[in-house]
Amino acid sequence: AAEYFGYAFVERRPDVGELVVLDKRTAERHTVEILEVFPYESSRKRMSIIVRLPPRLLAQVGGGPDVRMYCKGADSVVLERLDPLDALSSVEVCRKMEDLLYEWAEVALRTLVWAQRSIPDYPEWHARYRAASESPQEVARFKAGEPNQISALQEEAEQGLQLQGATAIEDKLQDGVPEILADLRTAGVKVWMLTGDKVGTAKNIATACNILPHDADTL
Repeated sequence: AAEYFGYAFVERRPDVGELVVLDKRTAERHTVEILEVFPYESSRKRMSIIVRLPPRLLAQVGGGPDVRMYCKGADSVVLERLDPLDALSSVEVCRKMEDLLYEWAEVALRTLVWAQRSIPDYPEWHARYRAASESPQEVARFKAGEPNQISALQEEAEQGLQLQGATAIEDKLQDGVPEILADLRTAGVKVWMLTGDKVGTAKNIATACNILPHDADTL
């Protein structure tokens, strides 16, 4: 999608916390500063990144505060964190998005929803987040999965998002997987698939993998 709209990812510089984006129309390179990253975790079902946009790129995306959060994840967690007063995140828009996601899931596509928000009060939030991240007690609670200020401040930053769109990709099987699973079933081996996918996605993948025979009853 970025390529379609004229922007190409050029490189990431992890040693200095930057990434470079190329505007293909003007050949101008924009250096984006990476401020914080909240990694993906199965319990959160999402990941987020906070960046500072350079002035010229900021102007191209509508101006406003230069610090932005971008969040991607499962629709069940991203849609509930949207700003209901935002026109792009209204109930009607979300309903259409959910219908589209259901259609994609029915044909076994992997889906993600992504959203963004400006963070005008970033210095104040960041001071609290750094203090929590540098506290041995809070880090220990975070790692143990106990209530902690690090998770609470991440949750605080991931509220009031503006819906941007959704992605869908085909999840291809490795060669031979359906045949091997069919052989296992023929040999009397019981095969189970544990998944957090939507029902439609699970059924289609199970059928494609030969875990679920075409003539099987589904409940």
